[in-house]
Amino acid sequence: MSIEIFITGFSACLAGWLLHFAWWRLSRPVDDLRALVACLIVFPAAVLVVLFLLGTLTLQACFLSLILSTGLGSAYIFWYPAAQAASPTMLMTVIVARAGESGCSEEALQSVLTEETLSGNSLESLVGERFASEDTEGKLELAPRGQRTLKLIRLLRHSAGFEDPKG
Repeated sequence: MSIEIFITGFSACLAGWLLHFAWWRLSRPVDDLRALVACLIVFPAAVLVVLFLLGTLTLQACFLSLILSTGLGSAYIFWYPAAQAASPTMLMTVIVARAGESGCSEEALQSVLTEETLSGNSLESLVGERFASEDTEGKLELAPRGQRTLKLIRLLRHSAGFEDPKG
């Protein structure tokens, strides 16, 4: 990969991230995931196409820069807390974390979450994906992976200037 492709792809993704940062500072979008895709995938792609049409990039450089930019943007979207919050597993991880050392029973999760959120094997995947562990009494406790994930989410939220959610 040439330095031109790296700089162009990275810069396009950075421009999308700056758009995302400004948008979230001015007003919170209704649908975080769609707005993230618009900022970090569509906008950088449009920037790269404009650069190609202006003759600044070759077709090959535009394509490779687009792949890099899309990969970086996708990784950011994957780890973005709002996108994670849409995941039933992450929502349950937060609830288990709030329960503290006393743990959280399956019934307590069912009383807080809707039937749609708990459909399928959401509870099994919470333990299966090692976000929580089940003690001998059947109560869920936050596992090391869940603790690390929540620390990362808090770090990202604080670095963007957001407080921890209340409740």
